[in-house]
Amino acid sequence: MAKDRWLKPKKSKCLRYRSHQAKFAEPKDLGLPVITKDVEIEPSINLLFTTYSVKAGDDLTLEVPVKGRPKPVVSWKKDSLPLKQTSSVTILNTPTSSKIIFKEATVTFNVKVMDTPGPPQGVAFKEVSRGTVTLIWEPPLNDGGARIQHYIVEKREASRRTWQQSGGNCKQHILKIQDLLEGVPYFFRVSAENHHGVGEAFEMIEPVIATAEPASPKRLDIVDTTDSSVTLGWLKPEHDGGSRIQGYFIEAKPKGTDKWVVVGNTTNLTYVIEKLNKGDEYDFRVKAKNESGYSTPRETLAPALVKEPHIEPAADLREITDQLITCRSGSMFTIDVPISGRPAPKVSWKLEEMRLKNTDRVTIKTTKNRTSISVKEAMRGDGGKYYLTLENVAGTKTFTVEVNVTGRPSPPVGPIEISNITSESCVVNWQPPEDDGGTKITNYIVEKRESGSTAWQLINSSVKRTSLDGEYTCKGINDAGEAETTGVLVLEAPASFNPDYPLKETYYASLGSTLRIHAVYIGRPEPKIMWLHGAKTLENTEDLSIETTEHYTHLVIKNVQRRLNGGKYRIRLHNHFGRSEAAFNVEIYGKFMFIHCSECIVLR
Repeated sequence: MAKDRWLKPKKSKCLRYRSHQAKFAEPKDLGLPVITKDVEIEPSINLLFTTYSVKAGDDLTLEVPVKGRPKPVVSWKKDSLPLKQTSSVTILNTPTSSKIIFKEATVTFNVKVMDTPGPPQGVAFKEVSRGTVTLIWEPPLNDGGARIQHYIVEKREASRRTWQQSGGNCKQHILKIQDLLEGVPYFFRVSAENHHGVGEAFEMIEPVIATAEPASPKRLDIVDTTDSSVTLGWLKPEHDGGSRIQGYFIEAKPKGTDKWVVVGNTTNLTYVIEKLNKGDEYDFRVKAKNESGYSTPRETLAPALVKEPHIEPAADLREITDQLITCRSGSMFTIDVPISGRPAPKVSWKLEEMRLKNTDRVTIKTTKNRTSISVKEAMRGDGGKYYLTLENVAGTKTFTVEVNVTGRPSPPVGPIEISNITSESCVVNWQPPEDDGGTKITNYIVEKRESGSTAWQLINSSVKRTSLDGEYTCKGINDAGEAETTGVLVLEAPASFNPDYPLKETYYASLGSTLRIHAVYIGRPEPKIMWLHGAKTLENTEDLSIETTEHYTHLVIKNVQRRLNGGKYRIRLHNHFGRSEAAFNVEIYGKFMFIHCSECIVLR
């Protein structure tokens, strides 16, 4: 009998079949369409074990049967972290399983070592009185892996080597030890015990005498010296003898002598011994006192030399970022600097080359540890490099702090040039201002005014605009505000002296008085000013100051002298459009001055 033949379906179509026998029967239709599609089966894992064991050093192989259609993508993780193929990890995936092999598996384990406890912590005297001491302590950092059962407290006389247990086994962290011999120094130690045995003891370094008097102050240091004084410092005694410490008594003796002299007493832990001889050496000691008496004294380790130490001066500028201070015009700024040095350094401040002193606007304050300079109503001229100089016998040091006083920029530099003139537009060009006001110029304002009109109209920051026979102005702007206007047709005027405020031919001043000369000028841009005495250019000094604004310049000379300050003076002005010079004389007279005229002699 012939085998049945299956027709391989192609895409979606109706099928029919017939039996292949000796004789073919009539074909039979299925009656329904058949769609060729792969069967989908949800992925699943069949774990045979949830725990695997392996000997350390052997390879570990984990193989897991996997089901699913289409073939699942398999990934492995350990402790939520993905595992990847490495030299020690191999991953093999097949359609029905996934296998991971770890080469030379390792094992991690914790070891708890059982031992005797470590030493107790913080052993100290809580109280000491006549024949009695009370000890306190904290548990050991390491209990040896077992509960602390009790503590053992032992004592020994300082002159002996053998230890004796005081009291029985103590389950607390405190023990009062009685019946101690008065006047005998004792050492003490404390150890902990668990069921593994007695641990290492904490032994106190210093012996204690169980008396009603306090213990000696702990250490005594020479804190400071000058050419006439010594400052001492010490720590509280280990115990107070059972009553409150009333104070400390300080004694001194010159080096090489045997007689101690009381030089003072205090309740503090420091004391300054004054009125000592420069260059002498002294030994010092301190006693503590309570209601029962004095402690044994604590002495300095070496004699103290009465002499001011020489330490080079220094200034700490870390509080001033980048050694730069920025201040808006009209505001106040302060440079405050911690200083040091022995002896205390002499302090001086300069702005560039000008020495600074206290004035109505400038305040300088200096203490042993700090110096500061404050300037109120700051002007652009107050900006620059401030030099702090510290000087003592050990040396001289200078430190620099820069101050930037921001304000409105000066007018843009002219002359303003007009080019590319057409019937409807022109191009206006100018130069940046000579003074940007301490900050970057952000933009310029351009305005126009029609001929015959008094009103200015804002164009904007563009340099090319429609205009007709117009006048333009230009303003520079920074973060501090607008500059004054630079004009085109109405230009900056040449530098000259204001005729409404003429200078005198001669100025008179009495010997030792203050001379003041005031000159008013005009000009655009603001003129540069120069004062001259003979051939010498004048600059700011301690007795001479020059103040200049955009409209005037002012000369002040203090304590005038005939030879030094008398004679011919000149003032020079100049800007881009011109220069001018004015001259005058200064005459210095003594206690009396005679003025001659044609009819009389006047005595002033």
